[in-house]
Amino acid sequence: MDITAAKSYQKVAATEKDQKDSTDFEDEDSSLLSPGPAFIPSTLQRSKLRIFFLLLPWMINICLGAALIYLTTTQSKYQSCVYGPDRPAEMYSPAHEAIEYTPVSFRMALEGDTSPYQGWPTDEKDQLWQDLYDRGVTLRLSEQDHDKLINKTEHIPVAGYENERLVGLDVFHQLHCLNQIRMAFYPRRYNTSMVDENGNVKYGQWLHIDHCIESIRESLTCHSDISVNGFEWMEDKKILMPTLHNVHMCRNFSKIREWAFPRFVNLPTKRMHVENGKLVDYRGDGPDPEQVAISKVPKGWNYTVDDL
Repeated sequence: MDITAAKSYQKVAATEKDQKDSTDFEDEDSSLLSPGPAFIPSTLQRSKLRIFFLLLPWMINICLGAALIYLTTTQSKYQSCVYGPDRPAEMYSPAHEAIEYTPVSFRMALEGDTSPYQGWPTDEKDQLWQDLYDRGVTLRLSEQDHDKLINKTEHIPVAGYENERLVGLDVFHQLHCLNQIRMAFYPRRYNTSMVDENGNVKYGQWLHIDHCIESIRESLTCHSDISVNGFEWMEDKKILMPTLHNVHMCRNFSKIREWAFPRFVNLPTKRMHVENGKLVDYRGDGPDPEQVAISKVPKGWNYTVDDL
């Protein structure tokens, strides 16, 4: 290479065309790297966005708070209903604290395998039956516990208890009904005959027993004991018999009575009412509505002793 020629090399000045091309390229490159005017938000748009993002946390908190209040009030009203595969769905009862489960082997209730509640009635048996339920039908309940109930109730119409609520546990009502049916088998002993001196079926007496039978049916199907009964071949009698003396998982009834009976309140009449915190006596206000109801024999009721 000619050294003299290399030394004589000089940078050639750019022509106007080259300068224009270079400027166009730079403008194009700049447009690719930065947004154009169409993408730049206006001052009003930026203000709206700023306000939105400032309010967003408050809006979220308000929504969450409203949801929490709804769930809390709903649970307070229906906290009785707890559903799940590992526990039964039960309504709230103040007696839940008394529940204790225990295995119980049922009796055959036949041929010597009987209970003290069975057999021909005696004064002792009558007392045993009364002791099962008589102090559990009318109970005192605080306002705080009453607020948790789905099935609301009245204030206690007894002096000194006007600020508490009157309740009963259904198991004791069912036992009362069962005892009524038991006594109906012995009309002369208990004066429970459904037939009058003319041989006509007494509607009021029949109605009470009919009510009790249906009430017990509902209770049995509601709780639906699914304990399994087996069968046994009786070789000496050559017959297949159900084995009813099986183990059941039961609520400890003694514990429930221990919870309920101290809360018993004697209700002398059902014709008094608490109004604005004061007792109002309606016993002199016409005939007893219950007696009126059972005296209204339905049209076509003409059953006699021959129909029993």
